[in-house]
Amino acid sequence: MSGLQHSLVHAFRDIAEKFNDKDVLDCWRLLAQMLEIRNLPSNCRERRSEAVQMALLREARSFLEKRYRDFIMQSVSGNLLRAELGGRPGTFQLVKSYLKLKYPGAAANSQIRFEDGCVGGSDGPPVWPMIYYCMRCGDLESAVRIATQMQSTLGDQFATFMQEYGACRGEDSRTGLPQSMLDRIRTQYRKSVRSSSDPFKKAVYCVIGCCDSSNSHPEVAVKTDDYMWIKLSQVQPRNLSHSRSDDQLTLAQLQSILLDEYGELHFQAAQMPLLYFRVLLLSLQFEAALEFLSRVEQHRSHAVHFAVALHDAGLLNASANIQGPLLDRDRDDNPCFNLAQLVVRYTHKFAATDPREALEYYFLLNEFASPRGKVNLFVQSFSELVLETREFETLLGRLEPDGSRRPGCIDRFKTDVGNIIDVVAADAEANGLFEDAVRLYDLAQRDDDTLRTLNGLLSQVVATPPGGDQSKRNRLKGLARAIATRFKSRGHSATKHRLSTFYILADLMDFFDSYYAAGGRQAALGVSAFFGRFFSPARFFRVFRGFARFGALASCRRERGRKARHVSSTVRRNSSQLARHSFGGNEPSVRLLQRSEVCSSKFDSRNE
Repeated sequence: MSGLQHSLVHAFRDIAEKFNDKDVLDCWRLLAQMLEIRNLPSNCRERRSEAVQMALLREARSFLEKRYRDFIMQSVSGNLLRAELGGRPGTFQLVKSYLKLKYPGAAANSQIRFEDGCVGGSDGPPVWPMIYYCMRCGDLESAVRIATQMQSTLGDQFATFMQEYGACRGEDSRTGLPQSMLDRIRTQYRKSVRSSSDPFKKAVYCVIGCCDSSNSHPEVAVKTDDYMWIKLSQVQPRNLSHSRSDDQLTLAQLQSILLDEYGELHFQAAQMPLLYFRVLLLSLQFEAALEFLSRVEQHRSHAVHFAVALHDAGLLNASANIQGPLLDRDRDDNPCFNLAQLVVRYTHKFAATDPREALEYYFLLNEFASPRGKVNLFVQSFSELVLETREFETLLGRLEPDGSRRPGCIDRFKTDVGNIIDVVAADAEANGLFEDAVRLYDLAQRDDDTLRTLNGLLSQVVATPPGGDQSKRNRLKGLARAIATRFKSRGHSATKHRLSTFYILADLMDFFDSYYAAGGRQAALGVSAFFGRFFSPARFFRVFRGFARFGALASCRRERGRKARHVSSTVRRNSSQLARHSFGGNEPSVRLLQRSEVCSSKFDSRNE
């Protein structure tokens, strides 16, 4: 597992510490704690292994223990006089001071009847709350020490139980206590402890013996975190859960209790959404947690970032189908989450106004297949973003006069930029944005596709009268000149016939510009003198005949035949007039023109 995923979660946690939202920060701290396991999974399949799940649960429990110790420290620090904090620093003394605040005069407490004496004499705190709260703070060493010191009251057997339990937890054992030891603890619990009046004694036995899982211990677990700590401590691996049903609690059973039996209503998720989100994280229900949080408008952005972090850490089962629901089931009937759809939904609100920010999120989609099949979802979403916002230079860069490309935002990512620009160009062409497609093909240095698209555009406007500076004809003329100049200076990769057609169309634009500018036979004679340097009379008419066919064909394809006849007749009429002016109506030239007119007429008849 690379360090990038690990640092990403910690980076989000560090950012959360700068904001005044303790609940969000606690969720990030929980996730960072979970990633402290020794061998992080490289994919979601490994996450579902029993070893990884038990390791994650241990870290989740450790998070709750640290959090509770901080809570006790704050409680004691705020009441130093009553708590009488003294002695050696440590959890033992801290818990002892906390119990003075929580149960002053414990012996006289009529609601809870503590059993088996007090630690350090009758003035000390009750023994079972001391053991429980030391365990609750994660200090098993202090809990074992108390059990050993109170052995005469608690019995040799319990001291042995605690010593074995402390040794197993200290070694981060995956299996916990041996089955024989668990059976002894459970037997004693059923014989005597279950009927005890001390709720802390029952809670301690249920934690170390993983028994009576149906008991929620309401006198002890006064908060959701307390309940979750007890249940996480009782979860056993599947291969050990073969005892009585009331002593059996697997992770799958706990998940079902929290999500299906209790659900959002029990945890008051509408009022405390982040509490319920944390409960689902603690029980390793990451997909359900994200789906819930994404439905809470004020926390949707957090859902996106938690999803990204979990996916990078290999803890999220991401759906491959962007068109499916946010929460679904995969082929193995495991929950899966539609990360791609969440990212697209989230960025939709600001993509048009802040495309650079949206691009950062879109790059997360590079692992997901696009419904189009040929490109991944990142490329598809980025192409749509470019064409919608028209921020071509910002996102893709721009072409300099020397033919080099100035980088855009896309260059910050390790990807094939040329291929991406080519996809955007093809999408622009498919959507009828032909001028944009020309510039994009040019930016991608796809010279042949550049001329193919540009030639089709030039053929539509070459014989039309020049308009204003912003007219389509003038825009295309300027673009054609820039491309021609660059091709001549730096070379190109276009095919010969594409290039020949391009130069002919460019020269024809100059021809018609001069004709419309001066008008009449004298203007045409001047233009014909210019063309005479390149074309013989026969070649002149062949050029016009080919142009008539080319222009009519392009227009026919785009206007479904109606405008084809108009363009063809216009070109034929203009070329006829120019030819008669230019060559004085000599008989060979007129015959050539008539032949081109016949060809154009035949073309018209085929498209009527």
